[in-house]
Amino acid sequence: VGGAVAPLIAAWIIDSPLGWRGTFFVFGIVGVIWALAFCWWFRDKPSEHPAVNEAELQVIGARPGIAAHGHEAVPWGAALRHPNVWLLGITITMSAFNSYFFFSWYPSYLQQARDVSNQDAGWLAALVLAGATCGSLVGGVIADRITRGAADCYAARRRLAMISYLGAALGLFASVRCDGALLSAVLCGLACVSLFSLMPTWWTCAFDVSGQHTGSLFGLLNGVGIIGAMGSQFFFGAFT
Repeated sequence: VGGAVAPLIAAWIIDSPLGWRGTFFVFGIVGVIWALAFCWWFRDKPSEHPAVNEAELQVIGARPGIAAHGHEAVPWGAALRHPNVWLLGITITMSAFNSYFFFSWYPSYLQQARDVSNQDAGWLAALVLAGATCGSLVGGVIADRITRGAADCYAARRRLAMISYLGAALGLFASVRCDGALLSAVLCGLACVSLFSLMPTWWTCAFDVSGQHTGSLFGLLNGVGIIGAMGSQFFFGAFT
Protein backbone atom coordinates (compact mmCIF):
# COMPACT_ATOMS: atom_id res chain seq x y z
CA VAL A 1 0.00 0.00 0.00
CA GLY A 2 2.86 2.35 0.84
CA GLY A 3 4.48 1.66 -2.50
CA ALA A 4 1.22 2.38 -4.31
CA VAL A 5 0.63 5.66 -2.49
CA ALA A 6 4.23 6.90 -2.74
CA PRO A 7 4.14 7.91 -6.45
CA LEU A 8 1.08 10.08 -5.84
CA ILE A 9 2.72 11.85 -2.90
CA ALA A 10 6.03 12.20 -4.74
CA ALA A 11 4.36 13.73 -7.81
CA TRP A 12 2.47 16.23 -5.65
CA ILE A 13 5.62 17.25 -3.73
CA ILE A 14 7.69 17.57 -6.94
CA ASP A 15 5.10 19.97 -8.40
CA SER A 16 4.97 21.94 -5.13
CA PRO A 17 7.50 24.66 -4.11
CA LEU A 18 9.54 21.94 -2.34
CA GLY A 19 10.54 20.43 -5.69
CA TRP A 20 12.10 17.03 -6.27
CA ARG A 21 14.67 17.57 -3.51
CA GLY A 22 11.83 18.06 -1.06
CA THR A 23 10.61 14.49 -1.66
CA PHE A 24 13.80 13.14 -0.11
CA PHE A 25 13.38 15.38 2.92
CA VAL A 26 9.71 14.52 3.46
CA PHE A 27 10.16 10.77 2.99
CA GLY A 28 13.27 10.83 5.18
CA ILE A 29 11.38 12.54 8.02
CA VAL A 30 8.60 9.94 7.77
CA GLY A 31 11.22 7.19 8.02
CA VAL A 32 12.81 8.73 11.11
CA ILE A 33 9.43 9.11 12.83
CA TRP A 34 8.53 5.50 12.02
CA ALA A 35 11.92 4.24 13.27
CA LEU A 36 11.49 6.07 16.59
CA ALA A 37 7.91 4.80 17.00
CA PHE A 38 9.01 1.24 16.21
CA CYS A 39 11.89 1.43 18.71
CA TRP A 40 9.51 2.63 21.42
CA TRP A 41 6.74 0.11 20.73
CA PHE A 42 8.41 -3.10 19.58
CA ARG A 43 9.62 -5.94 21.85
CA ASP A 44 11.58 -9.05 20.90
CA LYS A 45 9.11 -11.12 22.94
CA PRO A 46 5.45 -10.01 22.99
CA SER A 47 5.06 -11.23 26.56
CA GLU A 48 7.34 -8.38 27.68
CA HIS A 49 5.11 -5.66 26.23
CA PRO A 50 3.02 -3.76 28.82
CA ALA A 51 0.01 -3.68 26.48
CA VAL A 52 -0.27 -7.50 26.48
CA ASN A 53 -2.91 -8.68 28.98
CA GLU A 54 -3.22 -11.99 30.80
CA ALA A 55 -5.66 -13.52 28.31
CA GLU A 56 -3.27 -12.75 25.46
CA LEU A 57 -0.37 -14.19 27.41
CA GLN A 58 -2.23 -17.49 27.70
CA VAL A 59 -2.64 -17.59 23.93
CA ILE A 60 0.93 -16.49 23.17
CA GLY A 61 2.46 -18.74 25.79
CA ALA A 62 5.06 -16.98 27.90
CA ARG A 63 8.18 -19.14 28.16
CA PRO A 64 10.52 -17.63 30.73
CA GLY A 65 14.15 -18.61 30.55
CA ILE A 66 14.23 -19.25 26.79
CA ALA A 67 16.51 -16.81 25.01
CA ALA A 68 15.24 -15.08 21.90
CA HIS A 69 18.45 -15.92 20.05
CA GLY A 70 19.04 -19.46 21.29
CA HIS A 71 20.39 -21.51 18.37
CA GLU A 72 23.76 -22.72 17.17
CA ALA A 73 25.90 -20.96 14.58
CA VAL A 74 24.48 -20.64 11.08
CA PRO A 75 25.82 -23.43 8.80
CA TRP A 76 26.74 -21.10 5.96
CA GLY A 77 28.64 -23.79 4.06
CA ALA A 78 25.62 -26.09 3.97
CA ALA A 79 23.35 -23.19 3.03
CA LEU A 80 25.55 -22.12 0.11
CA ARG A 81 25.73 -25.69 -1.18
CA HIS A 82 21.96 -26.22 -0.98
CA PRO A 83 20.43 -26.17 -4.50
CA ASN A 84 17.14 -24.71 -3.27
CA VAL A 85 18.98 -21.73 -1.78
CA TRP A 86 20.51 -21.04 -5.19
CA LEU A 87 17.16 -21.44 -6.94
CA LEU A 88 15.41 -19.15 -4.46
CA GLY A 89 18.21 -16.62 -4.89
CA ILE A 90 17.90 -16.66 -8.68
CA THR A 91 14.12 -16.28 -8.40
CA ILE A 92 14.29 -13.24 -6.12
CA THR A 93 17.02 -11.69 -8.28
CA MET A 94 14.86 -11.93 -11.40
CA SER A 95 11.77 -10.72 -9.52
CA ALA A 96 13.63 -7.73 -8.06
CA PHE A 97 14.98 -6.82 -11.50
CA ASN A 98 11.39 -6.52 -12.69
CA SER A 99 9.70 -5.03 -9.64
CA TYR A 100 12.28 -2.31 -8.96
CA PHE A 101 11.59 -0.87 -12.40
CA PHE A 102 8.09 -0.01 -11.18
CA PHE A 103 9.45 1.35 -7.90
CA SER A 104 11.89 3.70 -9.61
CA TRP A 105 11.91 4.20 -13.38
CA TYR A 106 8.27 3.65 -14.29
CA PRO A 107 7.07 7.26 -13.79
CA SER A 108 9.97 8.47 -15.95
CA TYR A 109 9.03 5.93 -18.60
CA LEU A 110 5.45 7.17 -18.60
CA GLN A 111 6.52 10.78 -19.00
CA GLN A 112 9.14 10.21 -21.69
CA ALA A 113 7.69 7.30 -23.67
CA ARG A 114 3.96 7.88 -23.09
CA ASP A 115 4.06 11.69 -22.95
CA VAL A 116 1.99 12.08 -19.78
CA SER A 117 2.31 14.77 -17.11
CA ASN A 118 4.06 14.30 -13.79
CA GLN A 119 0.74 14.08 -11.95
CA ASP A 120 -0.73 11.58 -14.40
CA ALA A 121 2.46 9.50 -14.19
CA GLY A 122 2.00 9.41 -10.41
CA TRP A 123 -1.58 8.17 -10.73
CA LEU A 124 -0.69 5.51 -13.30
CA ALA A 125 2.31 4.33 -11.27
CA ALA A 126 0.06 4.07 -8.23
CA LEU A 127 -2.38 1.99 -10.27
CA VAL A 128 0.39 -0.42 -11.25
CA LEU A 129 1.72 -0.76 -7.71
CA ALA A 130 -1.81 -1.30 -6.44
CA GLY A 131 -1.65 -4.43 -8.60
CA ALA A 132 1.41 -5.50 -6.61
CA THR A 133 -0.57 -5.00 -3.40
CA CYS A 134 -3.47 -7.10 -4.67
CA GLY A 135 -1.10 -9.77 -5.93
CA SER A 136 0.59 -10.06 -2.55
CA LEU A 137 -2.73 -10.41 -0.72
CA VAL A 138 -4.12 -12.96 -3.17
CA GLY A 139 -0.81 -14.80 -3.18
CA GLY A 140 -0.95 -15.18 0.58
CA VAL A 141 -4.31 -16.94 0.34
CA ILE A 142 -2.96 -19.16 -2.44
CA ALA A 143 0.15 -20.01 -0.44
CA ASP A 144 -1.99 -21.08 2.54
CA ARG A 145 -4.23 -23.27 0.41
CA ILE A 146 -1.28 -24.90 -1.35
CA THR A 147 0.51 -25.63 1.92
CA ARG A 148 -2.54 -26.97 3.73
CA GLY A 149 -4.66 -28.59 1.05
CA ALA A 150 -2.63 -29.66 -1.97
CA ALA A 151 -1.86 -33.36 -2.34
CA ASP A 152 1.62 -32.45 -3.58
CA CYS A 153 2.39 -28.92 -2.38
CA TYR A 154 5.77 -28.83 -4.13
CA ALA A 155 4.27 -29.62 -7.53
CA ALA A 156 1.54 -27.05 -6.88
CA ARG A 157 4.14 -24.41 -6.03
CA ARG A 158 6.03 -25.14 -9.24
CA ARG A 159 2.83 -24.81 -11.28
CA LEU A 160 2.03 -21.52 -9.56
CA ALA A 161 5.53 -20.21 -10.37
CA MET A 162 5.16 -21.11 -14.03
CA ILE A 163 1.70 -19.55 -14.30
CA SER A 164 2.57 -16.37 -12.41
CA TYR A 165 5.77 -15.63 -14.32
CA LEU A 166 4.19 -16.46 -17.66
CA GLY A 167 1.27 -14.17 -16.84
CA ALA A 168 3.66 -11.38 -15.81
CA ALA A 169 5.66 -11.75 -19.03
CA LEU A 170 2.53 -11.65 -21.19
CA GLY A 171 1.23 -8.59 -19.35
CA LEU A 172 4.50 -6.71 -19.83
CA PHE A 173 4.71 -7.68 -23.49
CA ALA A 174 1.16 -6.51 -24.14
CA SER A 175 1.77 -3.25 -22.25
CA VAL A 176 4.44 -2.09 -24.68
CA ARG A 177 2.40 -3.12 -27.73
CA CYS A 178 -0.60 -0.91 -26.99
CA ASP A 179 -0.80 2.84 -27.62
CA GLY A 180 -2.83 4.23 -24.72
CA ALA A 181 -1.01 5.13 -21.50
CA LEU A 182 -3.93 4.04 -19.30
CA LEU A 183 -4.31 0.66 -21.01
CA SER A 184 -0.57 0.14 -20.83
CA ALA A 185 -0.63 0.87 -17.09
CA VAL A 186 -3.55 -1.50 -16.55
CA LEU A 187 -1.64 -4.28 -18.31
CA CYS A 188 1.44 -3.52 -16.20
CA GLY A 189 -0.78 -3.65 -13.12
CA LEU A 190 -2.05 -7.07 -14.14
CA ALA A 191 1.56 -8.15 -14.67
CA CYS A 192 2.31 -7.02 -11.10
CA VAL A 193 -0.70 -8.94 -9.79
CA SER A 194 0.66 -12.06 -11.46
CA LEU A 195 4.28 -11.50 -10.39
CA PHE A 196 3.58 -10.65 -6.75
CA SER A 197 1.07 -13.45 -6.30
CA LEU A 198 4.05 -15.80 -6.22
CA MET A 199 6.01 -13.97 -3.54
CA PRO A 200 4.21 -15.40 -0.47
CA THR A 201 4.83 -18.90 -1.82
CA TRP A 202 8.46 -17.95 -2.42
CA TRP A 203 8.76 -16.95 1.25
CA THR A 204 7.07 -20.20 2.25
CA CYS A 205 9.71 -22.15 0.31
CA ALA A 206 12.41 -20.14 2.07
CA PHE A 207 10.86 -21.11 5.41
CA ASP A 208 11.01 -24.77 4.41
CA VAL A 209 14.77 -24.76 3.85
CA SER A 210 15.82 -22.32 6.59
CA GLY A 211 14.82 -24.27 9.70
CA GLN A 212 15.70 -22.31 12.83
CA HIS A 213 17.95 -19.94 10.87
CA THR A 214 15.09 -18.11 9.18
CA GLY A 215 16.41 -14.61 9.81
CA SER A 216 19.89 -15.38 8.52
CA LEU A 217 18.66 -17.08 5.35
CA PHE A 218 16.13 -14.34 4.64
CA GLY A 219 18.91 -11.79 5.01
CA LEU A 220 21.06 -13.75 2.56
CA LEU A 221 18.25 -14.07 -0.01
CA ASN A 222 17.25 -10.42 0.28
CA GLY A 223 20.88 -9.45 -0.18
CA VAL A 224 21.06 -11.56 -3.32
CA GLY A 225 17.84 -9.96 -4.57
CA ILE A 226 19.47 -6.52 -4.32
CA ILE A 227 21.80 -7.62 -7.14
CA GLY A 228 18.79 -7.79 -9.43
CA ALA A 229 17.49 -4.46 -8.12
CA MET A 230 20.83 -2.75 -8.77
CA GLY A 231 21.11 -4.36 -12.19
CA SER A 232 17.71 -3.05 -13.22
CA GLN A 233 18.70 0.53 -12.34
CA PHE A 234 21.77 0.38 -14.58
CA PHE A 235 19.82 -1.41 -17.32
CA PHE A 236 16.84 0.92 -17.50
CA GLY A 237 19.01 3.99 -16.89
CA ALA A 238 21.08 3.12 -19.96
CA PHE A 239 17.95 2.70 -22.07
CA THR A 240 16.32 5.95 -20.98
